[in-house]
Amino acid sequence: MRNIALSVLVAASIVGCSGPTEPEPRLFRTVLPQAVQPLPVVLGDQTGLVTGIGPAADPQGADDQPVILADPSDPMAFVIAWVGSPCDEDAALSFKSNEGGYRLQLTVSPGARGCQMLVAVPRGVRIVTSTAIPVSSIEATGSG
Repeated sequence: MRNIALSVLVAASIVGCSGPTEPEPRLFRTVLPQAVQPLPVVLGDQTGLVTGIGPAADPQGADDQPVILADPSDPMAFVIAWVGSPCDEDAALSFKSNEGGYRLQLTVSPGARGCQMLVAVPRGVRIVTSTAIPVSSIEATGSG
């Protein structure tokens, strides 16, 4: 019995000394419409600022590298835009604080190998926050 108690105490002290961990992200989901197949998108928010997401009305991405755009109709929202493929299966976004600003990481799961659709599909997700965030403070990383 003493060995079991000692083992539990040692395990608890190791867990307690493992250092700080990042908080679990709050997840938001939307689906971007497209002619071939809708694109499911999940955003994991670790800032606590996101209140909702949805498809951008008119995505203006010109490259597979994501760009952050201000939403001219709402100072509490911004858009991440990129160019994808009709073969993309899903996308994930991760929003975190980063050295005085924010980082928004885009990860797209490409479709099945051998997909022959070489069509550029503009994509965009509108992100609404509880406070206005200057788009210049958001670093977009990843690719579509």
